[in-house]
Amino acid sequence: MTRIPLYLIAVLSLFIDSRCFAEDYSNDLQRILESSEKIVQEELRKNELLLNANEKSSFLSLEEMDEEGGLLVFISSSVPVESWQAHSKVLEKIGGSFVLRGMPQNSLKEFIKYVQRLKKSGIEASIKVDSTGFEKYQIKSVPAIVLETSEGFDKSTGNILIREALGLFSRKGSTREKAKKLLRELDNSWEVR
Repeated sequence: MTRIPLYLIAVLSLFIDSRCFAEDYSNDLQRILESSEKIVQEELRKNELLLNANEKSSFLSLEEMDEEGGLLVFISSSVPVESWQAHSKVLEKIGGSFVLRGMPQNSLKEFIKYVQRLKKSGIEASIKVDSTGFEKYQIKSVPAIVLETSEGFDKSTGNILIREALGLFSRKGSTREKAKKLLRELDNSWEVR
């Protein structure tokens, strides 16, 4: 749901009160709405750039990620930063994203501050906000690790490392082949260091 800033509502109400003719009103209102939409889009674009200036893939939607299969770590701000850091190191090496249910205090400004604090503490993996992902994968507790492919998805919840979750998925999950591939990538990435 798009929230309209209070100052725009005030401007719109003054504008509406001052108009006498319906046809003029509808044309002018349409122009105001179009320019407001442009302003909102520009602000969102600025915030995207602020959150991850060099990481365009951080803004893939879950639907876009689903098409190729993805590794997701569902998490919340209540999870200790050490867990974020451990998961981030792995996500950075083999790809994947953190997923939050919502923004802290339902505020974009607070979300940006929170992400900036995480980035300063060494979290470089992408972070998405998507409450529908929590519903889709029936996430009841965090952290939860989800691997999805065209064959289905596997999920592991609790204080488990990504490597351990991938190990479980590779032995008895519906994402067996993708999990094995990611484990190989993870092993190779550690060897390179």
